Amino acid sequence: MMTKPCRRCKNTYPATSEYFTIAKHVKSGITSYCRECERVRKTEYRKLHIDQCREIVRKYHNEHKQERKDRYEKNKEKILTQCKEYYNNNKREAISIRKQYKKLNKDKISSYKRKYMNKIKSLPNTLSLVDWQYCQQFFNNRCAYCGKDNVRLEKEHFIPASKNGPLSKSNILPSCAQCNSSKQETDFEEWYKKQTFYSHERQFYILLYLSLMKREESTNAKPPFKALREAGMQ
Repeated sequence: MMTKPCRRCKNTYPATSEYFTIAKHVKSGITSYCRECERVRKTEYRKLHIDQCREIVRKYHNEHKQERKDRYEKNKEKILTQCKEYYNNNKREAISIRKQYKKLNKDKISSYKRKYMNKIKSLPNTLSLVDWQYCQQFFNNRCAYCGKDNVRLEKEHFIPASKNGPLSKSNILPSCAQCNSSKQETDFEEWYKKQTFYSHERQFYILLYLSLMKREESTNAKPPFKALREAGMQ
């Protein structure tokens, strides 16, 4: 087997893609640096030319928006699984990167939040305080999805706000922050059955509650709270 010395660390390795990065523009087909040295070299370069690198990435993203979107949709499950595995294996690093990103992109994040809040405000909002209290008590003051109790419950859109899901009693469920963040814009059926805490019973009560609320909205007839509670989770 042919070997090749690394130009940086001077160590000799087999001249294969396992030890060297593939480079199609080079006659040998691999770079002059071993994989570890190539990684370090690229990191150092990015630090020295951070603005230039960001501009290149930004330009590429703008020129290949549809292509990137299609590629993501085609490999969505694989990408999400890889991201989840990476986060679970590198939680400290991931949290540190997230904090640094927030610190460096305060204006961008604020702009995104404003757009999201404007979107929420533009949607129908008929959920009253009494409706929200009924909703929480129907699910026994637990997260409708995972069943956690003694947690702060958030108003989770069954049909996402990004898909014009209204803030109404037939579309709002009590959710813990973790489930709310995890579900995001995903379809309920697609998301829920993949969760480790999936429960056929909770799924039944979620759909039952929403159907009761939808019927109530269409008929304008408010069922007695006692009857609603008896139908709720025990």
